[in-house]
Amino acid sequence: MREDLGAVDNLAITPPAYPFRVAFLPGPGSLANLFSTSFPVPPLGAPPSQEFVPLPSFFAGFPGGDSTGNSGGPNFTGTVQSLIELAVPLHWVAGTTQQWNLTIQRELGRDWFAEIGYIGTKGSRLRSTYDDDQATLATPTNPVTLPYDCTTGAPGGTCTIIDSTAANSPARAPYLGINPADFEDFAPNSDSHYNALQTTLAHRFSKGLYFQSAYTYSKSIDNVSTASVAFITRVNDQVDPRASRGLSDFDRRHRFVASAVYQLPFYSASHGVEKVLLSGWETSPVVILQSGTPFSMWDPAGGGAYNLASPSSTATFTPGYSCANGPSNGSITSRVSNWVNPAAFSPDPTAPVGTPGTVEGTVYGDTPRNCITGPHQRNVDLTMGKTFAITEQQNLRFRADFFNLFNHPSFANPSVFNGGGAVGSSAGTGEAPITSVIGTPRLIQFSLKYSF
Repeated sequence: MREDLGAVDNLAITPPAYPFRVAFLPGPGSLANLFSTSFPVPPLGAPPSQEFVPLPSFFAGFPGGDSTGNSGGPNFTGTVQSLIELAVPLHWVAGTTQQWNLTIQRELGRDWFAEIGYIGTKGSRLRSTYDDDQATLATPTNPVTLPYDCTTGAPGGTCTIIDSTAANSPARAPYLGINPADFEDFAPNSDSHYNALQTTLAHRFSKGLYFQSAYTYSKSIDNVSTASVAFITRVNDQVDPRASRGLSDFDRRHRFVASAVYQLPFYSASHGVEKVLLSGWETSPVVILQSGTPFSMWDPAGGGAYNLASPSSTATFTPGYSCANGPSNGSITSRVSNWVNPAAFSPDPTAPVGTPGTVEGTVYGDTPRNCITGPHQRNVDLTMGKTFAITEQQNLRFRADFFNLFNHPSFANPSVFNGGGAVGSSAGTGEAPITSVIGTPRLIQFSLKYSF
């Protein structure tokens, strides 16, 4: 068995030991307050008092027997309901990676050669963080029935829940007694697929020139792209890995890189100072053109009926829109204020709170994860240099580096959390403005190196 950092972290902080303080956890019934000076702390070496020991939570009914949750959420005994619960499988299967490729090379004559290849990679049993304590939706046709009395929580009765509200979600959770908003499971249950066509065209040194270019057409798909140890990484339905499947966060469909080294022939036949200062210069440009990376349109108010801890719901498409026509149109600069079409996204469907027999909280959206691609990037760097010979064993190397030679801005992906993309919240407008750039503006660097 082999765990990653997140799984080991979970094992270290699960009950009966929960030895750190979290500000948002409740008062003295929680081990989160073990080091708080506001409560009595046992002497060093003494076992913790009952006040700091997690106690199992059992269903104790709804206030007034109202299973809709409109009179408040369900009651539970003990303290576990108020603790963060972290889990890992008893049997951990280590992830594996498979790689394969087929490459063909051919010399084209006159010092030119080409290469073309197919590259494939598959990752299996990769770790994800998800909430399999996700509440079950309850409706009149598909109720959630508990074998307990709705008022007292006594076993042997029947409590039928026909509404889905954030308040009654703990009673609809499959692990009754554990709050779905406070549960995270780390498990090796995801996979990834990468396929790419890679081509290279190169020209070997001939009359002082070397040239090479490479183009990659690729696609990377996975269930999750991060190994976060603190938040849910799956998107939408937590118990269905297909709901989180989409383009990898780092997917770039197209990437072209060209580089060259050219020993300038000018003044090679000169003599004296002119030859020393003007001959023997070398220049080396690098050009990079690449597609942008994908991003998701989130609805922070989505999935309210499930009452999970992390915002994991995508937005909902307005009828007639899809990933293809969801982005806005025009040049990059004209789309900076909004990279997507606001009309393409709507809040997730919801019924008015207090309407019996309905899903009264929002459900998950239907926009796929990483549905829209951000702006592409392009950059040109240039290096110029010359080596001045002093003696047979000594020389002076001068070099000038021009980063982002043409001072072309490369825009980052839109901000879809802070106002943009929050289509289901009061502050949300369905917008995705670009607020930052990646890389640097034009940067010129000079260096002098003495070798002996």
